[in-house]
Amino acid sequence: MNIVITRVREAMSTMNVPLDQRSKYLAIAVAKAAAYAQPLPTSRLDSPVTHYNQVVLPDVQNTVSAINEFHILDVPVAMTLALKIWLIRYRIAHEPTFVTTNELLNNIAEVDRVSLGGLYGESFTPENAAKVDRLVGELGKDLEASFNFSPK
Repeated sequence: MNIVITRVREAMSTMNVPLDQRSKYLAIAVAKAAAYAQPLPTSRLDSPVTHYNQVVLPDVQNTVSAINEFHILDVPVAMTLALKIWLIRYRIAHEPTFVTTNELLNNIAEVDRVSLGGLYGESFTPENAAKVDRLVGELGKDLEASFNFSPK
């Protein structure tokens, strides 16, 4: 885990992420990496949130907690975003009509500006979103191996 955190810290320094913003960037990156590290169920569920809470959440909590021990991050935001990101993945895979054409077109139209949905009361520019994606890449290199996630 120390190696992952060292790479993330180096990446934030290289990208000149301001010190007072690093916990925000890391929360978003950890949420995305943790949500993507978790497998999706193989078929549609009656309650994907219940499945998440019973099966996925413990691993996400372990990931967020372990990283938070080495680098302070906004844990409530990381946990909320991890659930939302995992649910998006689930719904795209198992509820293809969940996202309307209008929503897809609106998202495509807003591709030049990535919003955090009010979690921080601000919008990230494409440059800032790219920085978060780079951090996700650094986390993703060893995240699954670091926590020995068992197949669900």
